[in-house]
Amino acid sequence: MDELTPGQAVFRYIVINPLVYLRAAGVLVSIIVFGCLADKGYSDESDHCLINDSDACNLGVGVGVVAMLMCLAAYTKDFMYAFMSNHQLRKILLVVDSTAFGTYALLWFITFVYMASEWGEVTSYERDHNIGDSGGKVSTIQGAIAFSFFAILIWVAISVLNVIYYLRWVGWPCVQQGSMDYGSGYESIPGSSSHGGGVPPQDEYQPPVY
Repeated sequence: MDELTPGQAVFRYIVINPLVYLRAAGVLVSIIVFGCLADKGYSDESDHCLINDSDACNLGVGVGVVAMLMCLAAYTKDFMYAFMSNHQLRKILLVVDSTAFGTYALLWFITFVYMASEWGEVTSYERDHNIGDSGGKVSTIQGAIAFSFFAILIWVAISVLNVIYYLRWVGWPCVQQGSMDYGSGYESIPGSSSHGGGVPPQDEYQPPVY
C-alpha cells in the first residue's frame, strides 16, 4: 500500500473507522442522559430527585458528564494515534482505551440498574399526583433511563472493537486482515505471525490510521 499523507490518513480514518461513529453516539447519548435528568429530574420546589427522592439523579448526571468528556478525550487520542511511530505506545493506548471503556460500561450498567430500580419504587399515584407530567417530567426521566441502557451497549462495543483491533495488530490469526478489514490502520506489528515471525524492512511500515 502506498504511504498516506497526513491529510489522506485523517480522511481515511474518519470515513472508515467505526470508532468515530460509536464515540459520536456515545457523546449524544451522554448528553441526553445528563441533560434530561438535570432539566426534569429534580423537583421544582426543592432540589430533591424525583426518582424516589434518591441519589439516582446525581449519579446519572455525573456519569453522563464524565462519559461525554471521556469520548471527546478519546477523539484526541484517536487522531494522535494515526501519526505515532512508537509501537509500544500504540499498544498501551489500545489497552488503556479498551480497559477504560469496558470499565465505564460497567459503571453505566450500575447507573441504569440503580435508576430503573429507584424509578420502579415510585408508585403510579406518586407519578400522577406528586410528580405529574407538566413539562413532560415523567417521560423525560423514563427517556434518561432508557438511554442509559443504550449507553451500556455503545461503551461495550467500543471496548470490544478496541480489543479486536489490538488482537489483529499483534497478529492473532482469528482476527487477521480477511476477517476484520477496516483499512490499513491495524496491520500486525513487526515480528508477529503475519510477517512470518520476522521484522519487516523499515520501508514497509505504514503508521496506523485505523
